[in-house]
Amino acid sequence: MFAFLRSWITGSPWQSEIAPITGPMYQLFIFFMITDPKTTVRSKTGQCVVVFLVALVEMMMRLHQIVYAPFYALFIVGPAAMLMDTWMDARRASTAPVAAR
Repeated sequence: MFAFLRSWITGSPWQSEIAPITGPMYQLFIFFMITDPKTTVRSKTGQCVVVFLVALVEMMMRLHQIVYAPFYALFIVGPAAMLMDTWMDARRASTAPVAAR
């Protein structure tokens, strides 16, 4: 979806915008780096949000012609999502005993 949006914004052919996703390195990135259990949030909804945000940040970086946009996007979004997930888990743990009283 973002490739078609980039194509519309830049005026370039949609095939040139969607072509990188067909490469083996990009497939490795999509299926192994983004979904690594040690570096992703636990909930399925959270994982979907993180993947959407990685794709959005990557699209914005590609519009600015940043070469390694997928890796930078994952480097920015991934740790921020993990910090938020850890913070939310800690918050849930601290409020759970109060609700049990």
